[in-house]
Amino acid sequence: MPKTKHPILNEYNLLKESFNKNPLASAVTDIIINIHNECQNELKSKQKYILKPGNGTIGKTYFYFSDDKKHSRPVNQALFEDGHQPATDSSGNPVKNQEGLTMTKADCFLHNLKNNTIKAQSADDITSALYAISMEFCCSTDLIASNSQKICGTYFEKLIGHIYSRHLNVAPSSTQYACELDSTSIKIPTDFIFNLGANMPKFDVPVKTSTRERCVEVWAQQRILDGAYGAGRFLGLLTCISEAKMNSESKDHSKWKVDDVCVPNQWINYQLFIAQIKRAYYLDVPNRYDQLNNSFPRIHVKKFGEFFFEWEDLLD
Repeated sequence: MPKTKHPILNEYNLLKESFNKNPLASAVTDIIINIHNECQNELKSKQKYILKPGNGTIGKTYFYFSDDKKHSRPVNQALFEDGHQPATDSSGNPVKNQEGLTMTKADCFLHNLKNNTIKAQSADDITSALYAISMEFCCSTDLIASNSQKICGTYFEKLIGHIYSRHLNVAPSSTQYACELDSTSIKIPTDFIFNLGANMPKFDVPVKTSTRERCVEVWAQQRILDGAYGAGRFLGLLTCISEAKMNSESKDHSKWKVDDVCVPNQWINYQLFIAQIKRAYYLDVPNRYDQLNNSFPRIHVKKFGEFFFEWEDLLD
C-alpha cells in the first residue's frame, strides 16, 4: 500500500491491515497508541472555539477545533478534558508509566488495554478516556482529510472491535449465515459477532460514530437474527460515540451551535414493534436517549465503560 503524506493516515492504514489480520493482536494496540500520540501533536496548535448549546445539549459545553481553513466536528469539552486528566489508582495516587511519568486517563486506558487490565479503571474513566482517544482522531482527520466521515467511521469500528476482542478474548466475525435456500447460503452482514461458546448467547455489536437516520438498521438486523435463530440467541449491543451535530449554516461563526440529533420516539417504536436490543452504549450519552432508561419499553442506554463491569450479567 502506498504511503500517504500525513503520519496519522499512514498509521490508520496500518491499523486496518493489522486488525484484519488479527483483531486481538497487541500490535493493534501499539498502532492505536501511535495514532493517539500523533493526534495529540496534531491538535496542539489548533484553535478551540466554544459552540452555543442547541436542541438536547443544554447543560453540556461543546467546542470545535479549527486551523482557519477547516473546522472539526463538535467535541464535548468536559469528557474530552477529563480523558486528558491524570489517572489515579483506587487510593487516589497518580498512575505512572515505566519512566515514572504520570499517565493521563487516555494513556492509562491504552496501557490497560495492552495488558488486559481494562477494569483497573472505573466505568466513567474508561468512557472519558475512550471519548478523548476517539475524538482526537476524528477531529484531526476532519482537518487533514477530505473524506473524514468514512475514515472516522472505519477507525472507530476497528478501535471498538479491538477493545471488545481483547476483553472477551474472542475474534469477531462479520457475517452470519441464516439458512440454506435452493443451495444458496443466506448471509446476514454485521459489524461484529462475538461467539462466546456453546450454549451461550452471542454479542451482536453494531458500531457507529452516530446513528442519525440509519438507526433503524440496528433493529432490522436484530429482527433478522431473531427470526433466523430465535430471540435471545444474539444480544444487540449498539456502540456509538455521540449524536452531537454542529449547526454551522450562519456565516457568523459566533452563532454556530450544536444539537443532539435524536429520535427517541422512533427508538421506542423500533423496540416495541421490530426487535429488542440489549444495550445502547455511548461515549457521549445524549440527554434524550438517556431518558429512555425510564420509559416503556425500557431501552438501556449507558456509558460504554459500564460494559466491562456488566457484560457477564448480560448473558443470564
